[in-house]
Amino acid sequence: MVSFTGAKGWRVAVAMVLALSLMLVLPASQASAADMAHEVTNVGYKSFTVIWVTDVAETGYVNYGTSTSSLDSTAYDKRGQATEDDTHYVTIIDLTADTTYYYEIVSGGVIYNNSGIPYEITTGPDLGPPPMPEIISGKIYKADGITAAEGTIIYASIGTSQVLSALVDSSGTWGMDIAPIRTADYQSYHTYSDSSDISVEAQGAADSITTQTVTIATAKTGALAIELTPDATADFNTDETVANVDESIQSSDVAKEASPEEAEAETEPDKEISLWLISGIPAGSIVLAVTVFWLINKYRY
Repeated sequence: MVSFTGAKGWRVAVAMVLALSLMLVLPASQASAADMAHEVTNVGYKSFTVIWVTDVAETGYVNYGTSTSSLDSTAYDKRGQATEDDTHYVTIIDLTADTTYYYEIVSGGVIYNNSGIPYEITTGPDLGPPPMPEIISGKIYKADGITAAEGTIIYASIGTSQVLSALVDSSGTWGMDIAPIRTADYQSYHTYSDSSDISVEAQGAADSITTQTVTIATAKTGALAIELTPDATADFNTDETVANVDESIQSSDVAKEASPEEAEAETEPDKEISLWLISGIPAGSIVLAVTVFWLINKYRY
């Protein structure tokens, strides 16, 4: 038995108290420094949108700031702070042009910060007054062709442009202004005409993904109707920028569609998290506990 009498005993007692105190104050969320597949769209000089999908419905928000050590601002889902869904749509506004912002995603109570290195995005320059609005719109339905696919995320791009996005409302309707669409590097407006093709992808998470490519003239009529069919295949242009977006958008759904072996491989990050968290105890706390054990054994006589 350990005795707390004498100088050595007091040293052990103090070490135990300090270590246990640190264990209590170290937040468990620090052990959840994982990665989250997501998209950044609608990048302008004052705002950008962060989008991700999850396997289950849960709340989500984004912490951000201009320093990696101070993500002291928070933006919530467009549908409200308490929104629980498997699609997540957070727009960050009132930003400064040509400025790098750092951010982390909090989804289902877990912090995703790129393994401790916050994600980053740099806003574009102020290009002056935007062109006159040009609205494209449409309706999104679930596979039955009747039920409105509320909460579906719409991605749109024109050739090598940046990617714009919008959120489908409760009636299944969506719309976006493509006039201020920028180049992929956000440095200038992207040029197009009514005859240009526009790729429109509907990301419904559990409701599947569907893509259509039409002319801008067609998209502007508002007659674009999309059904989220489970066997639909993406037909984005082969442009590298758009292809990368398409691949990233679908990454979070691979485990649901893959074979058991592939699904196990895709969920490997979860195994890393489970190794990082042993019975919900942060790894730092485990190290401290081992240190306490060593101190006790060192000074017990």
